[in-house]
Amino acid sequence: MGTLHVSDNEIVPSGIYDVQPIDCANDPSHEACYSDPLTIATSKWGDIVGDSYNQAPDNVVNFADIACAVDKFKNTPEAPIKSRADVAPDVPDKIIDFTDISMAVDAFRGLAYPYGGPDDCP
Repeated sequence: MGTLHVSDNEIVPSGIYDVQPIDCANDPSHEACYSDPLTIATSKWGDIVGDSYNQAPDNVVNFADIACAVDKFKNTPEAPIKSRADVAPDVPDKIIDFTDISMAVDAFRGLAYPYGGPDDCP
């Protein structure tokens, strides 16, 4: 089994989510079809990488995170995947541009996460 990357404007930094996979052949309206929940915590706002590109976010926003956003903008081979560096706009657009770099700088400066959290379920 490999790594699954999920991005959406409903998934916010520093959030905690319970994930319950279900086989697509099962009826999603029956709770018994779901696996036990796996609790996942998302990284801090602006935390793209650890001290190096080969590390997962480390809950610290520093120059490595800004450099990562710049390198992803330049499309360098060692830069992490887009879903890590794509911090703007609110709805992920899979485009790394100057706004993403600016947002990484804002996070480093300690500015608050600029977007709203998840909407309530209907």
